[in-house]
Amino acid sequence: MLEYYKLIHDLYRQSPIQQMFYASENNPIHFETRIRQDKLQFEYQLIDIYEMESWSNKLLEVNRSEDLFTE
Repeated sequence: MLEYYKLIHDLYRQSPIQQMFYASENNPIHFETRIRQDKLQFEYQLIDIYEMESWSNKLLEVNRSEDLFTE
């Protein structure tokens, strides 16, 4: 995700907000959401779609992600 951050920042000259969505109905998964080294700090937001009640059913029903944004 750090690589994507740099590419987006270089292209648009803006700092993107990075989020990773995952689905884990019964078994929560642990992901490292930050990198901390001597001269580098980076983090992103991790979102379990099952905690997003309004989206979770729709996400699980669509075949393509594009379908989420059409009415």
